[in-house]
Amino acid sequence: MPTHESAAAPATWSSASEGGDGATAAQDLVWPLRRAVGMYGRSVAVVDGATRLSYEEFRSWADRIAAGLARRGAVRGDRIGVLGANSAEYLAAYFGVPAAGFVLVPLNARLADVELASVIDDCEPAVVLVDEAHRTRAESLCESTPAVVVDFGHLLDDPIERVDPAAGADVGSDALAAIFYTGGTTGRAKGAMLTHGNLAANAQHMIAGLGYSADDVYLHCSPMFHLGDGMSAHPMTWVGGRHVVVPRFDPAAVVQAIEAEGVTCTFLVPTMLTLLLEYLDRTDSNPDLSSLRLVVHGGAPIAPTLLNRAMERLGCSFTQSYGMTEAGPILSFLPGEDRLLGSRVLRSAGRPVVGVEVRVVRPDGTDCEVGETGEIVGRGPNFARGYWRQPEVTRERFRGGWYWSGDLAYRDEDHYLYIVGRAGDTIISGGENVYATEVEAVLAQHPDLVEAAVIAVPSSQWGEQVHAAVVIRPGSATTESDLDRHCRALIAGYKIPRSYEFHTQLPRTGPGKIDKLALRRPHWAMLERGVS
Repeated sequence: MPTHESAAAPATWSSASEGGDGATAAQDLVWPLRRAVGMYGRSVAVVDGATRLSYEEFRSWADRIAAGLARRGAVRGDRIGVLGANSAEYLAAYFGVPAAGFVLVPLNARLADVELASVIDDCEPAVVLVDEAHRTRAESLCESTPAVVVDFGHLLDDPIERVDPAAGADVGSDALAAIFYTGGTTGRAKGAMLTHGNLAANAQHMIAGLGYSADDVYLHCSPMFHLGDGMSAHPMTWVGGRHVVVPRFDPAAVVQAIEAEGVTCTFLVPTMLTLLLEYLDRTDSNPDLSSLRLVVHGGAPIAPTLLNRAMERLGCSFTQSYGMTEAGPILSFLPGEDRLLGSRVLRSAGRPVVGVEVRVVRPDGTDCEVGETGEIVGRGPNFARGYWRQPEVTRERFRGGWYWSGDLAYRDEDHYLYIVGRAGDTIISGGENVYATEVEAVLAQHPDLVEAAVIAVPSSQWGEQVHAAVVIRPGSATTESDLDRHCRALIAGYKIPRSYEFHTQLPRTGPGKIDKLALRRPHWAMLERGVS
């Protein structure tokens, strides 16, 4: 890899971002850490096991990562992959990599090797940062590529020269900061290109929507290679809050961290919330979780019974988040769910956050009426510039000044959004459209159901029929007839699953989403296409 003299200087945290002679400056991802260091420099910034870093020390880690990458030949605009478990080093890369003008590419450790190799081939990283546990795998994946695999520990052990105060000062809000690959169930993975301005805007939207402050202690227990967790890295730093890191989601580790560090906020998908509650039900101890003030959840519909149990057991406020990687990722919040019990809006995905415009539209782009199902489109400073090296898909999804999400929803008169499905996840049975997510949400209300995935399977009579793959709580005697009666009381007859299959767990894609393609494949294997 060629080296360049100009690459030797990493980011600065003390100089202003780009601007002319006036006072206007374009925000970039140098801003959050610079403010935290200036105002809370000696306060604890990051706790990772026995590692405790002040904000001044955390800035030094970010600088060392940036300087080490430059010494290994990385130049502005180069992609820097990261493959590893959650760690203080990973969190430092969220700041040091983009602040030096490099592009952060978190790599999903859950992907199969062939999937991960495809992502690496697509983004062509100059360097892949790893922890020791992932070094061998990364070296194998990068063997036939120009990428250099570097252990975090080696970067942090390198000597660091005094940072040039002018370096990194002109990164700018339009510069590419990160590429996050989205987890689709079909086709080539898409790398959403997020700029400094996109992620800075999302950080401000979250601060406004969630009330993050210097008093908060945020627990990183969801994987950092997803924006579900990563979305809180910048806003929590911007306000000078404390980050607590566990390597991966483990209920015992989560409880221990909450007690030991006084955790106030975290993000959990519903499956994690279920596992946490089951752990608390099993444990003989009585952990003190009173420090929790907020659990943000998203990524999948949550069953009302699960939400009620969680509110009762954890005793804190709950906020549902809705969004997508392309939005950096937040579109809407439904805050204060504990105060909405019994309200119809508890079934919604909330209302658009301050700073984001959201509409529900027909295929021709005209606005739907209240209660009319259409596609969610959005725009704002948080939206990605498009997909890495996929101009055709970019033109399809980013058009007319809006991002077309592919999510189907309706809104009420108060602008609450109600998600009913994906445009590509519609079952057409007997000429009627059935939205899979709507049926899944109904199934999720059954007290013995852990999770469900609704798909289309071929039918000689209906063309397609509704089929549900379900996981039932261990020890439950729930049958197909029980689920059928449950659904019949809540949705129209044509939406009720005509068949079921029972699993101990559902297949997952690399990002942890239910792999509906794998569920469909056996049912359509003898046919020439996967839909009717």
